[in-house]
Amino acid sequence: MRALKGLEQVISVDVVHPHLTDQGWSFDTGFHGATGDTVAARQLLREAYPAADPLFKGVVTVPVLWDKRLGTIVNNESAEIIRMLNSGFQAWARHPELDLYPLRLRTAIDETNAWVYADINNGVYRSGFARSQQAHEAAVERLFAALDRAEAILMRQDFLCGDVLTEADIRLFVTLIRFGFGVPHAFQVQPQDGAPVPGADALHGRHPSPAWRGRHAGSGPCAAPLLRFAQAHQSFRADPQAGPGCAGRTGRERDGQPSHRERDGESSRSIRLD
Repeated sequence: MRALKGLEQVISVDVVHPHLTDQGWSFDTGFHGATGDTVAARQLLREAYPAADPLFKGVVTVPVLWDKRLGTIVNNESAEIIRMLNSGFQAWARHPELDLYPLRLRTAIDETNAWVYADINNGVYRSGFARSQQAHEAAVERLFAALDRAEAILMRQDFLCGDVLTEADIRLFVTLIRFGFGVPHAFQVQPQDGAPVPGADALHGRHPSPAWRGRHAGSGPCAAPLLRFAQAHQSFRADPQAGPGCAGRTGRERDGQPSHRERDGESSRSIRLD
């Protein structure tokens, strides 16, 4: 969203280390692409949360939208941050004309987001953290039924909600792309006819999840149409000059269960406002 809207000059990005420590996400720079905390030189992301709420005792999640001037967290809900980046910074955006939540498509986008989140974004976690074999199998069945549904749509058209790229495509993409970095193996959702994700290494191969890559890299299922918007529409590709990226990192900090913020369009980024 940041690159698509052209907000690189007003919103900087810090990238956490992809290894989730027992103290949560860290700003350790001992991994390619990890930037450290360039604003306050913190060692851990959890150190930023008390700035917003001194009594905070909850789960520390990524991404985080941080206000540099006020010195506080603006938001840590990825679905809401997407909307903020789309419409809240128009005065500074290089591409204010790009609207990823257009009025004419909002009903379709909201309906698509609902099933993509429930069965794909969150579906991989319901599969991986199922407490019984029956629950696991049910979640896997729903996951791949939803992937088939998305594929069927994208066989007919380039985007999920019509003739333009929308936030629905992005929300699907951030989960989809991680199928090339071990999600199927780690969460036991590998179908028998699995195929590697085309273009995965080119998109964010420099900052994969070490745990996933170490287990089973590049084995996930995906039909080429699911990456069509990135391949056929060059203007929507991420700007390679936009800075280090880490799309699709997730973390768990409470009883092995991810929060909804970690499942929905997640990314190991701490986004900071200039």
